[in-house]
Amino acid sequence: MAKSFSGSTAVDHAMAGFTAGAVTTLCLHPLDLVKTRFQVDETARRKHKFGATFITMKNIVSKNKFIGLYRGVAPNLAGATSSWGFYFYLYDLTKKRMAGDEKLSILSPTQHLAASAEAGAITAFFTNPFWVVKTRMCATDRTDPGAYKGLFDPDRLNNVEYLLMAATSKIFATIITYPYQLVRARLQYQRTEIKYNGVIDTIKKVYRTESILGFYKGLAPNLIRVLPGTCTTFLVYENMMSFFKKHARYET
Repeated sequence: MAKSFSGSTAVDHAMAGFTAGAVTTLCLHPLDLVKTRFQVDETARRKHKFGATFITMKNIVSKNKFIGLYRGVAPNLAGATSSWGFYFYLYDLTKKRMAGDEKLSILSPTQHLAASAEAGAITAFFTNPFWVVKTRMCATDRTDPGAYKGLFDPDRLNNVEYLLMAATSKIFATIITYPYQLVRARLQYQRTEIKYNGVIDTIKKVYRTESILGFYKGLAPNLIRVLPGTCTTFLVYENMMSFFKKHARYET
């Protein structure tokens, strides 16, 4: 387990960020919902009415009861918890990698900024689908035509959204399973000299000599190799299924 400079692990940072994101979201979601509705409101207003936030909240409660203030909380919760969890986990790992030495405890301000930017960019890429669904749910009432019913509501997506979802899911799956692929490759590569004695021994030796990042050697070229095929497959599949369903309805 990778240790941070303070002695805590990267997983500790991830769990702390996950919990903080959950608590903050549950407490402040009603204000986030109102904010989103104001942001997507395209009507021209000459004057901003004082107390508009509370008036809007009152109208939502009158129409949809108190639960209406928590419409879209599922994707918001999923996005916030995964965002903060991933961010602090990656931030800690990146700082550790930059230090290059277990005993080094001080990084320069520039290194902290770079670590934060790298962690933030990766996190934003992976969690963007949650924020898309959250915005679309917060901006509508449940009874509105075409409104999303929940985080996994099967509404029709456009091709760009299909590509984004396919790419995101494939990247996430690859990151999760890539250490297994590396361990398998190390065991398969042994010919004359037997360096690794089974899966557990391989994991221990790779981690001891190459750290956690050793399990992700070759990840970048692998993603470049598999992403185009995955995106194309998903895009063709979803469009063909939509075509078949549409013509099946016409025939019946």
